[in-house]
This record gives sequence, structure tokens and C-alpha cells, in this order.
Amino acid sequence: MHPHWHSASPENQRRLISLFIRSLSPQKSTSTPFETELKFTRSPHDVAAVLRWGLRHLQLDGTSFGKEPAEWAWYQTFSKEERAAEYPPKAFTTKLMPLLPKPHLDLLMATLEIESSLAAHAEHNSISGSKMSKFLGLWLLTASRAEADDDWESFYARWERAGRILEHLFLARIRDESVNHRMPMRLTELVNQYPYSRTSMSVEQDDMLPSPRFTTRSYDALFVRIDAELETAEVEKPKSNRLRLIAHAFKLDVAETGAVVQAWDTIKK
Repeated sequence: MHPHWHSASPENQRRLISLFIRSLSPQKSTSTPFETELKFTRSPHDVAAVLRWGLRHLQLDGTSFGKEPAEWAWYQTFSKEERAAEYPPKAFTTKLMPLLPKPHLDLLMATLEIESSLAAHAEHNSISGSKMSKFLGLWLLTASRAEADDDWESFYARWERAGRILEHLFLARIRDESVNHRMPMRLTELVNQYPYSRTSMSVEQDDMLPSPRFTTRSYDALFVRIDAELETAEVEKPKSNRLRLIAHAFKLDVAETGAVVQAWDTIKK
């Protein structure tokens, strides 16, 4: 997950959101200030952030994405039918579209259109279709983005699954479009090896498309949670900054030996 990017600007994002809200009022002109500003926005991360903002405030018809009430039932049906038919190029049209109500399908098509436009110029904007799918999957394909009993691990698993599902739909859409339309080579080369290798599939995710080699990579990370209490009459101000305390700890040497030292050396790396 990449919640923040060095090129992103919260100020630009707030301005775009404000202009978008103003553009909802009836206007006579064909072009709105929001559309004009959007064309000259430098960072695609700002555009993605505004799109995520819109999806976060969007309420899907029904209790879940798709026609069936069970979450991901539509995707499991599509994945199984596509596999059973040996991955036909028009699977998006023939297998997926009948499983989605029209409002959901329209939303999906509009989102995939944006993804394709950005992915076609990934060398310049550093936004691949896989990365965009991970950004938007949870917000687009789920009616409930958080559960009451969520912890970090369960939320991340749902976030990753939604992103991989949207990535699958993105690739299936490219194959579907390339049958009747000329597509940019940058997009068609993404599906040359479709459906990719099945050796990386796990038993738990047998309905998922195998991760292509160009998908976003996974890295090991250390999750550190820092709780800080605001200074009140009952709580004294901490004597030292907690982040400074952690930075100082990384500079210390451990006098002991054994597994603890090895773990600490791994953390410091």
C-alpha cells in the first residue's frame, strides 16, 4: 500500500475536489474549471487521490458489488467460467458483463477507461494498470470497506484481494478491446502471456488470476505502532520525543548475543 507519494500535493487535491463539487451545479458551458484544472495537473497521484475520494463517497446499489448478495460471488463465477472456457479473448463481454447490474458495470467501465489511459503512458507517469488497480480495488469493488472486527492483517488481505481482482478485470478488458479495436502496444504487451503461470497460485486463492510478472511487488515490512497521549492536566508532557527515542535506539549496540541480537540487526537493516 502506498498512502503517500512525494509528488502528491494535498493542496492540489483539495482544490480539485472543490472544483469538482462546484461542477455538479448546472452550467451552460461545456467545459468546467474542474475539467480544465484536471488536464494540467502534473502528478497522476493527485488525480488518483481525487478519484479515490469520489469512490469513498460513492454508495453502490445493493449490499455488494455485482448481482449476487455474497461478496465476490460474481467474481468467482466469472473466474471459473473464464477458466472453463480456456480464457477466450471476449470473456469480459460474454462472461463478466451479464453478472453485473448496469450501474455497477458503468462504474467499472469508466474506471477501467481511466486505468487504460494512464497505463498506456506508464513510462512517463509511473502509474501502471496494476498499481492503479491496487489503489482503487477496495473502494470500487466493495460496498463495505471496513469491518467491525478488522485488524491490520485482515484489512490488508481484503485490500490486496480487491486490488488483484480489479487487476484481473483490467487485463481481461484489454484482451476484450483488442479483438475489435487497435490498442496501444504498451497495453497489448501486458496480456501477451495471459493467463500467465499457474505455479504461483495458492489453494486458498484458487479463483484468482496468477500474479503477472509486471504486477506490483511485495516487500517484507516492519509494522510499528506508536501510541501517544496528548498533554492534559492528568497526563504530563513526555520528556522526550518518541520518534527521536526510536531513532536513538537504532544507533545503539546490543551487548548480548543470540537470537535477540540477530533479530535486532535485521530490524535495523
